[in-house]
Amino acid sequence: MKNPGSVRLDFKEFTYEIHFALSSDDFERRLGETGTEKESEFSMDKLRVLFGKRSWFEGYEYIFLEPGERSQFSFVASLPAEATMVALHCEFIDKNEHVETVRKCYAVLTTSP
Repeated sequence: MKNPGSVRLDFKEFTYEIHFALSSDDFERRLGETGTEKESEFSMDKLRVLFGKRSWFEGYEYIFLEPGERSQFSFVASLPAEATMVALHCEFIDKNEHVETVRKCYAVLTTSP
């Protein structure tokens, strides 16, 4: 988490989910009017769930970040050996109930045995 702004950010909730895809998963392809292939239909609900919605703030009423401050949260997760992609979905909810959503997707590197 990073506060690039000039005012303090107060969060009352910070949740995360982890999803993944396997090489055998099929993300439908579409053809455009000219027959050119468009991007895959991709959304988080088409991925497999590793961790459902969890909270970083269990046991805390709220957390804050001062301007320019950065905070790091980490955890260990184990993906299936066949996983080719992992996606992290986070939601930050401030004291005014404003929701900020962040999604990051990463390719899973394979290693030779």
